Amino acid sequence: MTEPKEAPALTRLGHYLKTLRRARGLTQHELLVRLGNVGLSQSRVSRLEGGAYHPRAGHLEAILRALEASEHDATAVRRLSVQAVRPEGWAWVGGHGW
Repeated sequence: MTEPKEAPALTRLGHYLKTLRRARGLTQHELLVRLGNVGLSQSRVSRLEGGAYHPRAGHLEAILRALEASEHDATAVRRLSVQAVRPEGWAWVGGHGW
């Protein structure tokens, strides 16, 4: 699975998830059906895939399960999720992220 390297992590995260969904032959609606009632709307899935929404950890894990992601893909997605929240150059200073 490849994603654009120069894009921000949140954009790469969305691209990766969209690529996984499409590789499974699923529409966003079909993904939502698989997810059940986890609190995600089609609008949020669309924003996530477009790099405009960062999901909660529980939602991200539910998406990975629904997509039957391999351990390799799940690890890559989790890494991108962390990078989206904690961009390069971010470091702990005195117990706070700066």
